Amino acid sequence: MDRKEVRTAINASPRLLIYGRRKVGKTFLVKNYLPYDILIFSKRGGGFYLEGADRSSIDSFQELQSLLRIWVESGKTIFIDEFQR
Repeated sequence: MDRKEVRTAINASPRLLIYGRRKVGKTFLVKNYLPYDILIFSKRGGGFYLEGADRSSIDSFQELQSLLRIWVESGKTIFIDEFQR
């Protein structure tokens, strides 16, 4: 897809915030067009689903903080998404 939004996101600085209204394709953009190592989805009842990590979910924010520190220090590209239905 050759779109201005994709080019802008790919050429962004190491930290990128993608925001917008519901159902406009933010997650689709990241999953299909941007390079990432780990994708984190917040669960509604607490905890997190993980994609690209050595486990599929974690249950606490404290555990997420510990893992984020390790991943960032090792140079991983991480995408954190909102609550999923």
